[in-house]
Amino acid sequence: MADCPQRWSERGALRPAVLTMAAVLHLACGTDAGQLPEPVAGWGRARVEEELRIGVDEGPVEYMMGKVTDVAVGGDGSIFVAEVLPALLRMYDAEGNFVRQVGATGQGPGEYGQIMGIEMLPDGRLVLWDIDNQRLNYYDAAGEFVGAVAAEAGLHASRVLNVDSHGNVLLTAMDRGDPARSSTSRRVLMRISPDGQVLEMLKLPDEEPQEGGFVFASAEGFLPNFTISTRNAWSPLGYVVSGRNDNYVLHLIEGGEVTGEIHGSYEPVPIVGEEREQWEAWTRYNEGRSAPTGFVNAPPMKFHEVPEYKPAFKEIYVGSDGLIWVQRYVEAARREAGSEAEGDRPPFRWREPPVFDVFEPGGRLLGSVALPPGTYVHARRGKVLWASQADDQDVIRVLRLRVATGS
Repeated sequence: MADCPQRWSERGALRPAVLTMAAVLHLACGTDAGQLPEPVAGWGRARVEEELRIGVDEGPVEYMMGKVTDVAVGGDGSIFVAEVLPALLRMYDAEGNFVRQVGATGQGPGEYGQIMGIEMLPDGRLVLWDIDNQRLNYYDAAGEFVGAVAAEAGLHASRVLNVDSHGNVLLTAMDRGDPARSSTSRRVLMRISPDGQVLEMLKLPDEEPQEGGFVFASAEGFLPNFTISTRNAWSPLGYVVSGRNDNYVLHLIEGGEVTGEIHGSYEPVPIVGEEREQWEAWTRYNEGRSAPTGFVNAPPMKFHEVPEYKPAFKEIYVGSDGLIWVQRYVEAARREAGSEAEGDRPPFRWREPPVFDVFEPGGRLLGSVALPPGTYVHARRGKVLWASQADDQDVIRVLRLRVATGS
């Protein structure tokens, strides 16, 4: 595929903190119409329109974004943005104007150490998972602290905080009752009531990841080296959506039983050319860095070889309305602003734009959506997405996007 430098914003001059627009974000370069399924009854050939942008590279500190880890949206459209390094939670109104900082770093009431997730509850409160202080903080719709409950779950990972329609929190944790299992294969969902009682422990399907996997951290999330594994996502409708990505079959699991299946279609995407060379270089680099220290003649860790084809899908997400978003593997495009070589560390310039198949809870395919490079979606409600995006200079913005449908 031809080189495709992306220029989603220009750097230098001071910009307004908030931009409201309806500029259509066309299919990302390298994501031509041939990579998307033919239109079906439902959304047709979907495209994405940018409605709101929050963030500047220079200007008021309230609009300068660090590493965004999560976004939650109130019933009135207010936007809560969580960051790390340092931990920070800020509130903006529906037009993107800064309202306030919510809480602060620390151990006192309403404070937090490390924010691993935020979610809105049905009653309008915001819940925050603070892994450092091992507790759930609750704030009202205006961002005022209203209480906290202890929650012991030591899993450092993304997407570990979920909620259900009854106001309970579902927190992904490790199943300490089965120490013989590998750490990646013994995850459970702790259903925690608003008063801090653990109501039940829901076992997730075994992930059973392929050995020898690693990930590359990027603005689009963690990019695995095409590892075969089972992916799980909680639906606010009360079940788990699960699928192993060596095929395109999703299972709807409720009460430990499979209650439905969703069958997707895909054409396997080959890994060729410079993209293959990139992943082979990173495999060798990681193997060289993984040699155990302090042992004589100890062999380095072995990572699995780059496969001929990519798996069927990368990840599963579920929106607050129950729509199922499956991120598919597609062809990668070269990005001039990708990670550069540093010492023996190889560059990382070939990346896939985010492409999703969207299904109704009952399994009907609504359509497929392609997002701009550098975009990671944190919250989904119907056709509206709230995302963070890094431009070519790694300046972070928070976006509100709308899926426009029809011919």
